[in-house]
Amino acid sequence: MFAPVPQSTGPAEPVLDAWRAGRLEIPWCTSCEAGHWPPQWRCPHCGADTLTRRAASGEAVLESHSRIHHVAEPALRKSLPFDLALVRLREGPRLMGWLLDEPDGGWRIGTPLRVRFPRDPSDPTRSGMPVFEPPAAGHREGACGSDDASARPAPTTGPAAPVASTTGDAAARTTMIGGSLRRSGPDPSGLRGVAVIRGVGDSEIGRLPGRDGLDLCAEAAWRALDDARLRPSDIDALFTAYSTTSPVFVFYGALAEALGIRPAIGLTGNAGGGTAGNLLARAVSTVATGQARHVLVVAGENRLSGMGSAKATQTLASFSHPWFESPYGLTVPAMYALVARRYLHRYGLDRRALAPVAVRTRENAALHGGAHKRDPIDVDTVLGSRPIAEPLHLLDCCLVSDAAGAFIVSTADEADDRSVWIRGVGEQFTHEHLVAAPDDLLDCGARASAARAFGMAGLQPADIGFAQLYDCFTVTPVLLAEALGLADDGQGWRLWADGGGGVDSRLPVNTHGGMLSHAHAGAAGGLLAINECARQVRGGLGSRQVPRHEFGLVHVEGGILSNHTTAILSHDRPPR
Repeated sequence: MFAPVPQSTGPAEPVLDAWRAGRLEIPWCTSCEAGHWPPQWRCPHCGADTLTRRAASGEAVLESHSRIHHVAEPALRKSLPFDLALVRLREGPRLMGWLLDEPDGGWRIGTPLRVRFPRDPSDPTRSGMPVFEPPAAGHREGACGSDDASARPAPTTGPAAPVASTTGDAAARTTMIGGSLRRSGPDPSGLRGVAVIRGVGDSEIGRLPGRDGLDLCAEAAWRALDDARLRPSDIDALFTAYSTTSPVFVFYGALAEALGIRPAIGLTGNAGGGTAGNLLARAVSTVATGQARHVLVVAGENRLSGMGSAKATQTLASFSHPWFESPYGLTVPAMYALVARRYLHRYGLDRRALAPVAVRTRENAALHGGAHKRDPIDVDTVLGSRPIAEPLHLLDCCLVSDAAGAFIVSTADEADDRSVWIRGVGEQFTHEHLVAAPDDLLDCGARASAARAFGMAGLQPADIGFAQLYDCFTVTPVLLAEALGLADDGQGWRLWADGGGGVDSRLPVNTHGGMLSHAHAGAAGGLLAINECARQVRGGLGSRQVPRHEFGLVHVEGGILSNHTTAILSHDRPPR
């Protein structure tokens, strides 16, 4: 396969120019003797500006892979299916690329690889994007079955190149002791009990032609106001998520006009699917510092009727790096497929372990009258659905919906008898692009955000009665359950096995059906999970009410396991 090397400016251009000449070079810091990827102006490890470029050996190991069956770019469709790889260079950094010379797709994690630069068919003097292939016949098995440490070869030039975890000091302060989360450092408990969720509201959900995202957001906002027994004039701050379907540049301004309010503070945020969690944390800070009494938070889009599945896939491809990931046809499902493959390999599982996640959330959605999808499915249906990016098939992937949600965060002295207390909230960012993810691909920032949330709440995972976990793909809530301390490492999938995850199970998860069955419309998917968590804590939901609802946990993430917010809600006012 051939893809032309894209044009760029800035620190990436010298590396790309070397690629056009068929040379693999990586940025190298002469101060800390470490390579990094993607190229930056300064060393991301030590901050020095003593950067040069070093010729790479071209040797690598396969860290993860996926057979791709669906892409947004028309030029690549004729090559489907093809094999996508995330590889670890001998010098340390990761690269994305295509895998060649394995027509049956029989790749194994840990396989040694070597880089090759295909020639431009129209100009043989120019090379294209690098691809990877086995170095010699009979070498495919290599380190097959090995995991991170044993699969990563030692550097051949210079000292070992340390690959620093981008989670930084916060992650280093987070540990698992005896199955419980512990965190050292600053005490966040001062924010405990300063804010409540006073009202929640959802728009109509599904395919809603004729209704735009602004209309849906206004509907959700009015319902949240009614639920909170507040008037628009009571709102001091309005926080909204981004919109990929609205032509409005400042979305909170357009929504303020639609609601007839003039808030003192306005904000439109963008942290991908994690935006609602970020805005929840900002709302708590805003009321805690006395800047507002009531903060209205809203997110939603008409993504299904206004964009459609194909356009949504193309838009979401912008999460990938424009020069080092996107040219390979990377989509969001493909990136999560690479994570899923890594998880299944590490714990000796196959994709059947993930299928019950989709089945159980669909059963929960059937109890929610407003869910987008309520028809029953079983494990065989999930396994037999159309492949998208292996090991993920269609029913392993979240919906595309028209939907919006809203909630109101208020100060503690504005709480009423239906308010839900925000007991703890924590955040963590790790990376933007998959090639720059933490050294351990499965070590997502949820572990650190949960430690902060539990520390603020003064609780442990065993105290949680139910959880709403971000489920853009079936692998996501499995990884999150382990990172949040709700399951042991490698055992998260068991929460959904044998009837687990349902409203009457040991730990109910995604009681409204999650984004796999309830709704997903941009940042609205995470916001609707926050709303469901608040409703469950309140109680009175009939057949979908969980029995233990004193403490509920909701976790929202965005990007490719990139930014995380964990929130713990409680029925009663927490001690200060």
